Amino acid sequence: MTPETKWQEIIDFLTGSSGSLDNALAVFGAEDLQDHDPFLVTLGEQIFLCDTCGWQCPLEEQNMSDELHCNDCCDHALDEEE
Repeated sequence: MTPETKWQEIIDFLTGSSGSLDNALAVFGAEDLQDHDPFLVTLGEQIFLCDTCGWQCPLEEQNMSDELHCNDCCDHALDEEE
């Protein structure tokens, strides 16, 4: 298994979950990736942690007007304002 394949398995494991990066790395026995810049760049190009719901969301779900929140959370906040 190539390092990139393992990285993708970890990212896939995190995507759509409320799990932490630390926990995911421990599950895969890859704690050494915590400070590994190439992995962290790859991770950041695919998912982000929503500040509102705490889920690891695919980057395409990132709200364009508020990059720290997913579209679902922003849509929900707008619904509450109406």
